[in-house]
Amino acid sequence: MALEKTKPWLYGLGLGFFALSLPFQTAWAPTALGLMIFGLGWAMRTKWAECGANLVRNPAFVWLSLWFAWNALSGLWSENQSETGRLIGLKIPLFAWALALAGTEIEHRFSTRKLLDVFSAGLALSSLALLITAAAQNRIEGHSSAFFYHALMRWPMIPSHYFSMFLVFGSGWMLHRIARDRGSDKPWILWARLGVLGLFVLMLSLAAIRISVLGLIAVSLLVGWEAWPKSRIKVPVLMVMGLGVMGLLMISPETRRRLDETRDEWRSLNGEDTLKQTNARVYIWKHGFSTAAQAPFLGHGLGDANDALQRKLALEPALFWNGTGHYTLSEHRYNYHNAFLQQWAESGIVGLILFAGLFYFAFRNGANFESRLFGMVCLISFATESMLDRQAGVFFFSFFYAVLVIDRLRTKLRARAE
Repeated sequence: MALEKTKPWLYGLGLGFFALSLPFQTAWAPTALGLMIFGLGWAMRTKWAECGANLVRNPAFVWLSLWFAWNALSGLWSENQSETGRLIGLKIPLFAWALALAGTEIEHRFSTRKLLDVFSAGLALSSLALLITAAAQNRIEGHSSAFFYHALMRWPMIPSHYFSMFLVFGSGWMLHRIARDRGSDKPWILWARLGVLGLFVLMLSLAAIRISVLGLIAVSLLVGWEAWPKSRIKVPVLMVMGLGVMGLLMISPETRRRLDETRDEWRSLNGEDTLKQTNARVYIWKHGFSTAAQAPFLGHGLGDANDALQRKLALEPALFWNGTGHYTLSEHRYNYHNAFLQQWAESGIVGLILFAGLFYFAFRNGANFESRLFGMVCLISFATESMLDRQAGVFFFSFFYAVLVIDRLRTKLRARAE
């Protein structure tokens, strides 16, 4: 009896801690502790046969397991075994969270809405901490550079592109909550959500990550599409909110500078001499595609794909502008800056198909709004970053894919049983 009372508490604590600490990922309160706490409750079971049955009849879990296994297998033909071991260890949460949620007893309930609210609260606290830190540095050093771009992002484990992905996801969720519940919520709750949404958009403006602007537009359209048939949001409301978002984005001089860079990059791609080519991704993608095409079926192997890309980039003579001077691609070490291209180069067309199939389960018929929001944010963010090559991306994807996609079947099974 005591065991049965302890398990739900451990499940809730593990999920809540992981969601709350995900936007921080500090060494003194490691986010992985949430997975360990949940795993402790998961292991305190007696019906292991039921667990096995739940796993094999969950198609999303089976598909993810095949993808994870193929990635690990591709390490066998990698020549960089030390990097292979590091990447396998890094990606373990992708399988661990899937196993945990797919194998949890059917009778246990998890509120995805509450978890997303907890994540949003953690993201708001994290954003405030970053702004306060930037203000303190500005006061001490007497300049405002701390408020913009990479200088704003102080969490060692969360680079700016990854934190911006969190912000786009949080913005979509807050906007959805406002559109859906604005007629039933108490006024202070509505204003609190509007304040959090404004904070997220302000952070996106200061961070000046260009792909996040596209992401913000996409999630806003998704929320509008979701709310429109139910008459929960009107055209004037959408227009006012859209103008407000654009206004917040344009507050940042860094955002305006990045727009100028985009214009220069476009002119450079059209053959004009701007002397300020800043977007290395176009060249990385070109050489990345060429590198992946060298081993199209099995890939170069997990751990060896970046080495193969680096050999290509070493021969690229193009000069790029970093704000103070020119550099070449051979001066830095890069990944493919695209999760799908990275997957193809690492594990071939088989790995790419298995990886792309994960998104089918996020968007398949019957998928709820939360799942589709998560899938859209990941698709857009993965287009310009190899998000699963860092802990921040692995933690984000593994947790929410398990909670929003894999756990959906268990929820349906419980509903049938009731």
